[in-house]
Amino acid sequence: KRDYFRDTEQTGNYKLVFYSSLIFLPQSYLVISPNVTYMAAELVIAFFSTTGNLLVCVAVGLNRKLRTVTNYFLVSLAVADICVGAIAIPCAILTDIGMPRHNLYLCLLMLSVLIMFTQSSIFSLLAVAVERYIAIFMPFRYQVLMTPRNAVLVILATWILAFLIGLVPLMGWHKTPPDTGYCFFVLVVDMTYMVYFNFFACVLTPLVIMFLIYAQIFVTVKHQVRRITSEQSGRGDGQIRTAASMRREMKTATSLFLVLFLFTVCWIPLHIINCFLLLCPRCYVPLELLLTAIILSHANSAVNPFLYAYTMTAFRDTFKAIFMCCRTVALNRINDFGSPLRFDSREPLLELFFVLCPQCIESLQLSGAILGLENQLLPAAHETRCVVPAVNKTQLWLLGVHNQKLNMYIFL
Repeated sequence: KRDYFRDTEQTGNYKLVFYSSLIFLPQSYLVISPNVTYMAAELVIAFFSTTGNLLVCVAVGLNRKLRTVTNYFLVSLAVADICVGAIAIPCAILTDIGMPRHNLYLCLLMLSVLIMFTQSSIFSLLAVAVERYIAIFMPFRYQVLMTPRNAVLVILATWILAFLIGLVPLMGWHKTPPDTGYCFFVLVVDMTYMVYFNFFACVLTPLVIMFLIYAQIFVTVKHQVRRITSEQSGRGDGQIRTAASMRREMKTATSLFLVLFLFTVCWIPLHIINCFLLLCPRCYVPLELLLTAIILSHANSAVNPFLYAYTMTAFRDTFKAIFMCCRTVALNRINDFGSPLRFDSREPLLELFFVLCPQCIESLQLSGAILGLENQLLPAAHETRCVVPAVNKTQLWLLGVHNQKLNMYIFL
């Protein structure tokens, strides 16, 4: 059994750390043994983090209904998570085996990458919370303050600030490492920066502010909904619409709070262990626990797309439409001509299918008829081949059968 926290006669210092965990290990632990299970888990997380958050960005880019100020900030969060999967996790795997060697500033830069992306995620979540606060408590100024242009400016500001915070170690707030040659970050990073500045000032403080904002939103919205629903006499359409609007705000705030809550659950354990070992450097922490905490923190970047699909209808329908488009392209390549594929879908999802993938529709051979209003036959394609009109015309046609159930026979 390896003693990870054995004292050393040379320095009496326990500051050897895995890059991705920012957790103390003893300086005497210089034997590098790759953990295959850990690396495999990191690679799986990197795949889902990259592909899932790319899907979020594509969905917002393709569906105009998703181009809201709130979702702009969620796209910023998704970009940070993509960078975690594509850049930070590979760096974590490299530093798990002590790479790169004999390069102090490259080692510090790899640490700065993780700090920058984590900080950008926190600032994006804070921007979402502030945007929801303005929408609830300052509705008459919302359209002036929360314009798409202002949202882009806020996103740029958050990334610049996150970049500067991440580069602080490179600007001089670091230590001179011993001549080991391995890239273990606590040998080069001043832990007062990591704990007191990065955690307490840049992570914990924004998290507390966000929790207070959402608590105030929940209390206020719940009180208003209860007050409106209790006013039974003389209740007009305006009150009904107000109550429905407040319920939608509550649902949106709940979904966004779940994103914040999962971020906190995934990242706080690492920071707590880090603080614990800073205050008690001779305390023993099992390596398995440290690696589990590392994986948990990185897994946060992969879970957000699933959370959006589960809690937000607009994202869920857009994801379905994108997958429908991809499935159609695949079937169009492998199916024999004349093989029927039947779509039975609600109109909004079918509309998204037309809008997201016009080239898919144009590549299909349509035959028979499209069943529409009251199961009456709408004009079908001429004989067995039909060229679907342009996307704008398709959208206009779909608007004419809004909220109706469509059955479309598509022959590939």
